[in-house]
Amino acid sequence: MLIDINMLPKKSEVFIHVCCGACLNSVFDIFNEGSIDLRLFFFNPNIHPYAEFLRRREALLAYLKLRKVDLELEIPEYEVVDYFRAVNGFEDYPDRCRFCYRLRFQETAKKAAENGIKYITSTIFASPYQKKQIALEEALRAAETFDLAVVNYDIEKKRYREKVEEFKKDGFYYQNYCGCIFSEVERLIR
Repeated sequence: MLIDINMLPKKSEVFIHVCCGACLNSVFDIFNEGSIDLRLFFFNPNIHPYAEFLRRREALLAYLKLRKVDLELEIPEYEVVDYFRAVNGFEDYPDRCRFCYRLRFQETAKKAAENGIKYITSTIFASPYQKKQIALEEALRAAETFDLAVVNYDIEKKRYREKVEEFKKDGFYYQNYCGCIFSEVERLIR
């Protein structure tokens, strides 16, 4: 089930998959305005190499500290092998994105269900660089497995870009590719 953020009951608990600090910054106010209780989940085995994963993780942690955000954050172990298994045979763009989203949203939904949280969402939905429709389809697939709902929201590209610029201006690391090795190679050979 898909539910618009404006239709969520006040004080709803939402398990949010966080792809990076910049995308979290772009949507944080939207969730804060609705008095929503967020639980953060940084599960991104697609990010490669490991040093890049660490840079993004550290940028997220520094952002949360600077903003004095006191939210529960779960960061599972880095399991890049799971990512390669998920996209094996689907390495071409945009097919690999679907299987990457599937992996991350299945784990997000599983963790939300384990914690008794009925709503999931992702910062991926904010980025104009991601395939939102495919991401929503995969989030819904995962949510259905665990009898959860997916929280949908929209932000304008202009707002997204302003929030990313704010994030970078504050000195946080901001990446120039989605995270997977395939997108990094594609970026370098363009």
